[in-house]
Amino acid sequence: MLRLTQEGNIEIADKIYKMKANYKCNNINRRGVSSQDNPISVYDDLYEWNNDNLTCFENMVGLPEALIAELKDIMERFGRGYSASRYDDAYKNLVTLAEIILIGYNSNDKSGGKKEKFANRLAAAIAQDADVQSMHDKALRMYKERSNETHEGNNLNITKEELRELRCAVREMIQNFISFAKNQYGSIADKTFKGIKREYVIGLLARINTLQTRGLLR
Repeated sequence: MLRLTQEGNIEIADKIYKMKANYKCNNINRRGVSSQDNPISVYDDLYEWNNDNLTCFENMVGLPEALIAELKDIMERFGRGYSASRYDDAYKNLVTLAEIILIGYNSNDKSGGKKEKFANRLAAAIAQDADVQSMHDKALRMYKERSNETHEGNNLNITKEELRELRCAVREMIQNFISFAKNQYGSIADKTFKGIKREYVIGLLARINTLQTRGLLR
């Protein structure tokens, strides 16, 4: 869960061993640290804490245990979006993760199929009004690149920078969802992940309608 709040990842090793020795005969103490490196660890993106990270972390810590258990797959998939040794595998995991939250609720909105629902809802979740169309267009591209790799084996456009942009977008969307879950938990009748997701998407649909009415989202 802590990884979810990160802007990047500077994971050096998955296991760290600490050693301590006390030589009684000459009263000398020795300490040492050794690490076992995992070949699929990601070495990238120096990370800095800020208040946004702290708020998200506090929201996750405060969620009910039952909901945290249901969010386990979400957290694991986000982790695979970091630790996959291939950019295309990580990319697919992250788009699929976003779909689990954004597309899983079978609503009645007429928005042109899954890719348009994906783009509209991701933009509504994370973009400011002035940037919502730009984020929508980026989300369409992200969905297209995932489809190209999945169905055609074409991953030429899935670069390190493209993957990082997707990670940031999906991270922000999950943070937004977790904040919603924390704030609305008491008033939602169906307190399962599915029930909370339904209410979350209904809220996104209302925002999408407002943005389209104002001409900010095509």
